[in-house]
Amino acid sequence: MDYSRIKFLLKLLDCANHRTYVAGPALANFDNKEKICEELGADGLVDYTREISSMSIAPAGRALLNFATEQLPISDRELKVLEKIEKEPGIRPEHIFIYVKGKKMKAEERDKLFQSLYERGLITVESKCSREKAEVWLTKAGLECLEKVNTYFNSLRTVAPDGEREQPTPSLNKPSLEEILQTIEDLDREVGTNNYLPIFHLRDKLQPPLSREELDDALLSLQRNHKIDLISLQEETDYTSEQLEAAIHHSVGRRLFFIIVNKRKK
Repeated sequence: MDYSRIKFLLKLLDCANHRTYVAGPALANFDNKEKICEELGADGLVDYTREISSMSIAPAGRALLNFATEQLPISDRELKVLEKIEKEPGIRPEHIFIYVKGKKMKAEERDKLFQSLYERGLITVESKCSREKAEVWLTKAGLECLEKVNTYFNSLRTVAPDGEREQPTPSLNKPSLEEILQTIEDLDREVGTNNYLPIFHLRDKLQPPLSREELDDALLSLQRNHKIDLISLQEETDYTSEQLEAAIHHSVGRRLFFIIVNKRKK
């Protein structure tokens, strides 16, 4: 497994309940997210909201079409759909039009009909990651995989023959407070937040290699040293639930959401 897939799993690990929206900010830096979901899903490491991408007739469905019409345990509408699927193996759902009283059936109802045919063994389907509001989450196998990765990296920190501990590989190095401060300034310029950077941008950049707790501690330390100020959010309607969840939950109940860098003395 390449590093980008491991990083994808680590991002999910840091999300609430180890799940997030595919199109959400937590996965914003990943290209071909749907493909990654499907590849990791094929390995059983994640699962995700699916939709039917293509359909073909199953042996049971083909056999059913040979019965007399009055003996069929399906509706006329379902029968027409089966006949269409038999004529065009691999047909996509959106290429089947179902009308009810002269009006095209809504996609949600149409998909329920396809799902019913599939559950009764009359058709076979290929599925893909949903196009709208798709969620992805870690499976038990995914959590176990990350535990093995963690064990592997820890094994690299072995004691050398002379009693000195080997240095961790550069990829495992974590940024210093000064490097985190520089990253905040760089991100602020990049996204144009005028020294009012929402924390979720920094989480997307630094988690991993930092965990959520480590980044929270670093930001609070920078605040104690008067390098930055952490400002609570007053109006939540402009942000998604995932972006709001990225805030630091302060002990007095406030959400510390924005980062302001104090001007450095020259």
